[in-house]
Amino acid sequence: MKAIFLLLFGTAAFAAWAEPMTFMAGGYDGRCELCGGFIQASGEITEDTPRRFEAFVQEVGNPGLIRLNSPGGSLRAGIELGEKLRALRFATEVGSDEADPKGLGYPAFGDRKSNRVPGTCASACAYAFLGGVKRTIEGGSKLGVHRFYRENKLAEPTVKLFTGEDLDHAQRLTAALVLYTSRMGVDGLLVSIAASASPDEMRWITADEAQRLRIVYEPYKWMPWRVEAYRGGAIAISETYDGQRSMVASCSRQFGPQVVLTDKMKDAASFFEQKRTCGEKQPVFGTHVDESRMEVRERKEGGHSFVLNFRPARHP
Repeated sequence: MKAIFLLLFGTAAFAAWAEPMTFMAGGYDGRCELCGGFIQASGEITEDTPRRFEAFVQEVGNPGLIRLNSPGGSLRAGIELGEKLRALRFATEVGSDEADPKGLGYPAFGDRKSNRVPGTCASACAYAFLGGVKRTIEGGSKLGVHRFYRENKLAEPTVKLFTGEDLDHAQRLTAALVLYTSRMGVDGLLVSIAASASPDEMRWITADEAQRLRIVYEPYKWMPWRVEAYRGGAIAISETYDGQRSMVASCSRQFGPQVVLTDKMKDAASFFEQKRTCGEKQPVFGTHVDESRMEVRERKEGGHSFVLNFRPARHP
């Protein structure tokens, strides 16, 4: 990414003219007693923003969630901020918050009581947002993109200053943005959409585009079931969007009806074993399965599988 940062140096978004981005601890927001804290980031992204964000996290801790409310700013710093968010495994949300002195607070993170409210993340902020391992645009909030220019070109757009160097810079900038969005798991078509809007206008991303281009992303959300042929029969499969968990429903003469839940994470075994021995029947598709028909298996590829067999237990 160092090469990308050098390429983007000196490239700025449409001037936001806002205060530099600040970071605050956000707390309980009235939704549930177990809702965790978050970092509220508001203001223009400047060259110093990534460093100040890193210092803030070192001081107050990492709650795993940041809310972004920004008109944009430095593209280079926005991408650098996005890289830091990804490295620290932050989830991102577009939105702001407002203080709520009567809230319960969240003492484990800042003890600042606040409520979530809609916000805007535009220009360079949109690229920082892509750094989230989970990305959410709440109702009423907006994400916007547009074409990026160098500041001197934006100041006098009608002056004939176009050179071969300008063309080379534009091509390398486009390639850098496509590479970054791809590394963040987002469709590179977003860069084309941004290029369709001039520097002095904003292209707001629709809910359909956000889903289709993977701008919003819920790694633990299950995909729709699909049916595949298997050994002369058929099985139904669903997976989480991050590919770490899968569920297979099948029925065979050898095993009868069963569901196999697989988790590739190393720490899945203890959770599965706890579920198996908790003394309660586990509900699956409206049917309760007892301990005698549950099994935890280690996978050669890594992780474990939780097998639930629906075949009635045999009695002597």
